[in-house]
Amino acid sequence: MASWLYECLCEAELAQYYSHFTALGLQKIDELAKITMKDYSKLGVHDMNDRKRLFQLIKIIKIMQEEDKAVSIPE
Repeated sequence: MASWLYECLCEAELAQYYSHFTALGLQKIDELAKITMKDYSKLGVHDMNDRKRLFQLIKIIKIMQEEDKAVSIPE
């Protein structure tokens, strides 16, 4: 079974970076959400279109994390 990280990268058309990300220790979506634009070169993401897709993916992950927090915290 493919990992959630791999699935997300596939959806964002970034699957080619999966092996590089995992080699650098990124295994989970939560870890990907902590990546900053300064990390893109280290991760091997040099193409500007790929950087934009990665930025959007991380943005979506962060939004989903915030929504999960809001749902799990009772008012």
